[in-house]
Amino acid sequence: MFSLLALSDGPFFDRPALSLSFILELGLGFIVPFVMFTQQSVRENDRRRVIAACLVVFGLVLNRFNVSMFGMMDPNEIYYPSIIESLVTIGIIAGHILFFVLIARYFPIFEHHPETVDYAIPDHFHKIDGDSLEAGVPVSAKPVSDRR
Repeated sequence: MFSLLALSDGPFFDRPALSLSFILELGLGFIVPFVMFTQQSVRENDRRRVIAACLVVFGLVLNRFNVSMFGMMDPNEIYYPSIIESLVTIGIIAGHILFFVLIARYFPIFEHHPETVDYAIPDHFHKIDGDSLEAGVPVSAKPVSDRR
């Protein structure tokens, strides 16, 4: 707060739209979720926890817009991103979604009962045939001389 008030070069909150955006970012993106997460009923309820997390994400996205777009715009001009800027943004978002999907597919992050997950590495070198099982003893447990 000191750097906001004491070290600034110009008047603060001279543009009402940016002031409202900053208040929304701070209020809905930080203060409300912070208060929500301090309550045990929110931490134990999945729906309320998701709402609080979505408010945090909303605050982060609004912060990025406030810093990189709204704050740098000339009030007398309207800014339209170029096609390259739009495609880069879409590509970055798509890359993050792809990364999440791949991690969620190949790692057991959504397992509700991790003790039931089989983490054994498949043994492709010692294939077990149905005929080679004698009295429940797999081929790999037999001596090498008896395997043929």
